[in-house]
Amino acid sequence: MPEIGPSRSRDAGAGLAQEFRIRQVESEDIPLVTALAGHIWRRHYPSIIGVEQTEAMLAGLYALDALARQMAAGQHYLLMEDGHQQAVGFGAWSRYDPGLGGPGVTRLYLDPAWQGRGLGRRLFQALRDALSATGAAPVRLRVNRRNVQAINFYFRHGFVIERALDEYYDQRWLLDDFLMIDDGSGS
Repeated sequence: MPEIGPSRSRDAGAGLAQEFRIRQVESEDIPLVTALAGHIWRRHYPSIIGVEQTEAMLAGLYALDALARQMAAGQHYLLMEDGHQQAVGFGAWSRYDPGLGGPGVTRLYLDPAWQGRGLGRRLFQALRDALSATGAAPVRLRVNRRNVQAINFYFRHGFVIERALDEYYDQRWLLDDFLMIDDGSGS
């Protein structure tokens, strides 16, 4: 996939325009994605799923070998970088994800320091555009039922709750998620 971007965003803190780009994650980027996932998850998820489950899921989903396996199995990761090539977020999509029962967005994470500036919207749109280019539809995603911030983000972008899912991760941790689906409004 060719590089997507650059795009411009306002840095609300400094009032300065800054460029961002979204590009495909390559194998040499895996350590960066692992580090970024740890940074984001440790700030966001302990209040939702607890520290122990956060660490277990990071170890299982974002270890170097786990990311390599996901990419080899058809997960397409995108990385968002600022104008200084500092990673600020990442996402992933797949033409078929068994957990979704079809095509979907499988990851969407933005450093909390960069939230509220339209960057998550742009990264999410890049993931949806990549899926659209493959003809994959309808687009689904999963989100923890207590992750109100993310659920509301997806509502604003045309997704509705299809059903609740209760599954176990690593036979120990309950994943109490919503399966959400694009309602076709094109938001």
